Amino acid sequence: MRARARARRPRRPERRPVVPRRATPVRASELAADTPGVASDLQSIKLAEALAEEAAAHTTACEYAKAVPLYALLLSRYCAHSDEFKFRELDAIVHLGRYDEVLSQATAMLRRSMDSPNALYLRGRCMFHNGQIDAALKHTAEALRLDPDHAPAKGLRHEIKAIVSQKDAGNDAFKRGDLAEAVRCYTAALALAGERDIIRATLHVNRATAHARASQHDAAIADCTDALAVDARNVK
Repeated sequence: MRARARARRPRRPERRPVVPRRATPVRASELAADTPGVASDLQSIKLAEALAEEAAAHTTACEYAKAVPLYALLLSRYCAHSDEFKFRELDAIVHLGRYDEVLSQATAMLRRSMDSPNALYLRGRCMFHNGQIDAALKHTAEALRLDPDHAPAKGLRHEIKAIVSQKDAGNDAFKRGDLAEAVRCYTAALALAGERDIIRATLHVNRATAHARASQHDAAIADCTDALAVDARNVK
C-alpha cells in the first residue's frame, strides 16, 4: 500500500515590519489651542521671562532694591530650583549691604554643592566686605579653580588686589616718612572700596595717622569720624 502523501500546509505570507509614520511637528501655539493646561503653562513662561528681564534691567541700572523682590517672586512662583536666579538675587542683596544674610545662604548652598563657584564667590564677596581679606581671596581662588571664566570672581579678585596694593603702598610710604605719598595711596584705595566695606575704616585710620604725623589735625579728625561711621567698634 502506498503511504498517504502528507498534505502540505500553505505558507504564511511574510510579515512586513511596521514602519511608524513620522510625526508632524506641532507648534506651541497650535498645541495651546487644543490641549488643556498648555496655554496656562506658556503664559507662565512669558510672565517669568518678563520678570527676569525687568529684574535684570534694574540690576544693570544698580537699582538693587527693585531687583531683589522680582528675583524673589521668580523663585517662589516660577523657578524655585534655579541656581542662576538664586545667585542673581543674592548678588543683588550683597549690594544692599545685607552681608550676613547672603553669607548664611551661600553657606547653605555650599552644603548642598561643594563645587559651586557662585556660592564660593558670594561667600568671598561677603568676607571681603566684612574685612576678612585673606579668606575672601581664598574663596575667590577656589571659585576660579572650579570655573576659570567666572567673571564675578575675576572682578572680585581684581578689586581686592587693587585695594590691597594701594594700602600696602601707603604703608610703605608712611614707613619711609613720605607722608604725602601715603595720603595719596590711602585716598586711591578708598576710591576703589565700596561705601560699606569694613576695609574703609582701616584706610581712614591709616590716612588719619598720616595726617596727624603731618600736623594736619582737622583732616585727621575727619578721617577718624569717617572710620567710626563705617565701623563703630573700631577702637583705633
